Amino acid sequence: MHRFWVFDTNTILSALMNEKSIPGRALIKARETGTLLISSEIAAEYFEVFSRPKFEKYV
Repeated sequence: MHRFWVFDTNTILSALMNEKSIPGRALIKARETGTLLISSEIAAEYFEVFSRPKFEKYV
């Protein structure tokens, strides 16, 4: 069964900062079992948040 997944910005950020965290493991599982979906609005929010200086080391 193929699944579709949507992650909010906080979850993606947490997953990228620590792949062994619950959000990190969820993102890995989602990538292994389906397709990640993203809207233009969420993409804009990701870009805005990840562009902040405090997150440069994670991007």
